[in-house]
Amino acid sequence: MKDVLDAPAQRSRTGNPRAVSVRMEARSMSKAKGTRRHDFRIGKVPDYVNRERIHLNRTLLPMRPLYQIRDENAGLRREAGRQRAMKKNAAVITAGIVTFGHGAAQMFETLPPDRQDAAFRELAIAIAAELNTALESLVVHLDESTIHAHFTIRSYTNMGLAVSEASRRGTMARLQDLAAEIMQRYHPEIERGHRKRDRIEAGADYADTIHRSVRELHHDLPAELEALRQRRAEEQRALAETLSERAARQTEMGGILAERDGLDAELSFAREELQFRTAELARLKEDEKAHQAST
Repeated sequence: MKDVLDAPAQRSRTGNPRAVSVRMEARSMSKAKGTRRHDFRIGKVPDYVNRERIHLNRTLLPMRPLYQIRDENAGLRREAGRQRAMKKNAAVITAGIVTFGHGAAQMFETLPPDRQDAAFRELAIAIAAELNTALESLVVHLDESTIHAHFTIRSYTNMGLAVSEASRRGTMARLQDLAAEIMQRYHPEIERGHRKRDRIEAGADYADTIHRSVRELHHDLPAELEALRQRRAEEQRALAETLSERAARQTEMGGILAERDGLDAELSFAREELQFRTAELARLKEDEKAHQAST
């Protein structure tokens, strides 16, 4: 069987095994917590992770506390004149992943670790600059089936706009171009992924350009399968946290209502006491007048 490294990438109906790829998704506070746990292997480790290789992962930029990023987002909005308060479920970070087709992964893994790190770092910084925001974290994973990198950026731009608002049509395509351009500086044979339009013109069904099989995920972009599993776990954790927060709010509200009822009762008693004292004072004044008139 011919090695994938010897097979030139051609315009085809399938994905490009020699390609680098970037995918991104906005994350609310609850999902951002799950992203941090996953990227930095905090807490329970997913089943698909090789625990004997976790120590090989490389943290290139640790993530600062999420509340600091959230507060910075709010400050940027205020500076931009945004009057409405930021929604509770607003994105705090935008999470990204850099993956390779199986051919590109073989090429990239021939580089020494410091060159790999330099490539991931240059790409992550360039993406943050392209989107006019700040890089918040960067970690290289080597404990799964294929080398890949997770990064996060602040979810608001320097102009106080949500990254999703500031993005224009074609933004993701530009980021794919950028990824290929930067990775080619480190290994010239790494390529850009096939554009959806080219795949369709080559005979692929439109649905095939969107929904790929598990087999392709395993062989071309194995980290995507991990990302889907991780997203499901994050959603489950987020749901559990939401239910817990809701229960806590209901308990807190119950206490507030009980306290309010107690205050209402005290206020009612005070009103009655005031009325009684007022009537008593009026009666005493009348008695005093009557006494003065009789003397």
